[in-house]
Amino acid sequence: MKNVSALKAGVLLFILMLAGCASLPESSYRNIPETDPLKIMLQDRAFILAVHPDFDVSQYDGLVLGEVTVRHATDDNKKQVIEHDALDKTLTRHLTPRLKGSQNSGLRMDIELYDIQPVSPALNVLSAVVLLVPLDSGALTMKTTFRDNAGQIQAIRVERLSGSVLNIAESLSRYGRLTDALTDWTTQWERWPACMSERVAKT
Repeated sequence: MKNVSALKAGVLLFILMLAGCASLPESSYRNIPETDPLKIMLQDRAFILAVHPDFDVSQYDGLVLGEVTVRHATDDNKKQVIEHDALDKTLTRHLTPRLKGSQNSGLRMDIELYDIQPVSPALNVLSAVVLLVPLDSGALTMKTTFRDNAGQIQAIRVERLSGSVLNIAESLSRYGRLTDALTDWTTQWERWPACMSERVAKT
């Protein structure tokens, strides 16, 4: 009976862990105060979209990558800083060839990564033993700021990304699932302007 209770407690622990990975930290909601000219148009537990009232995707011929940065936590050690910086290099490498905007008529994307939670290999070994699935997928928050050629902010997206539990090959890597999640995220921007207008249309 005690073993059954322990198993149930373990299952609950992992469910709570996954729920946490999918949710935006409270700090993210303060990153986009609803003040003019931006208005929050879409908001849920893992995504926020704020848009300028005059934003029109047809005015831009595509996207241009601006700065990609990592906001390091105060307790990040030297190794973590290096590992986290590798994430922004991966993002830049995969995103750049997908963007087709010009310098004069493109919409600039500035991206910031923060609240990075790498996978725990120990937790994945335990969950694989108990539940037959390595459940910890890691998570990070991404803030994307879209600016026109004059530097005016047209839209801001804040989203919480996590890896896939189906990515078994990377389940024992601290950053493998997150790296794959970032790579997958970049593929949507090949579909300009649908990638942006689809979100705006939901508002």
